[in-house]
Amino acid sequence: MSISWGEIGVSAFSVLASAGVSVYISKRTAKAEIEKLRAIWAHEKEAACDSDFDAMVAAVSLYAKYPAPANFQSATNAVGIYRAKATGETAEKVDELSRLIVRECPNRAAVSRPAASRN
Repeated sequence: MSISWGEIGVSAFSVLASAGVSVYISKRTAKAEIEKLRAIWAHEKEAACDSDFDAMVAAVSLYAKYPAPANFQSATNAVGIYRAKATGETAEKVDELSRLIVRECPNRAAVSRPAASRN
């Protein structure tokens, strides 16, 4: 039994074609998985920011109502945590809130007053 060059060529071509298809499928699958992970990460990041925002609002509201040292500390910590994640106009407003808490302490009316009426 003798193997011909044609059979070797067909076998070699089949192996190369199979390897090429495998590489293509694995790259496509990896790309899809990376996009899926990015979407999950973006959602988790947004959920964490929402949670930090809620915690900030609760802490600042409590401080505005009861300006005790512990509430001041909680409010400044919550504002600092959210500020690290905020961007754009939101970040500017959080900076302003932070300055009001520290500068106006314990003037809780200044912290509670809407931004438009502070100008």
